[in-house]
Amino acid sequence: MDKNIKLFSIYEEYKLLLTKHMREMFELYHYEDFSLREIAESKNVTHQAVRDTIKKAEKQILKFEEMLKVVKMKKDIVILIDELNKSTNGKNDKEIDEITKKYR
Repeated sequence: MDKNIKLFSIYEEYKLLLTKHMREMFELYHYEDFSLREIAESKNVTHQAVRDTIKKAEKQILKFEEMLKVVKMKKDIVILIDELNKSTNGKNDKEIDEITKKYR
């Protein structure tokens, strides 16, 4: 899995465990493609403070995933659902379809 896609998946799962300040800087940098300088100017902080905050947020969410493994478990569930779909020879019933939609 691409490094950024993995990071974004983990972020989406754990973002509410970060401070609002960390979320704002992470999202401006990673999702809105702001430079560190642009973020620093908009937040009236130093370039280094922005970099440190973003790195700290990244480190925290990766640690949360290492400990809790929520993203990995969801990925494993999707794999199991795919295997279930294959084992039913494409004859899915509504219940299987509903379960599949929840985890895709």
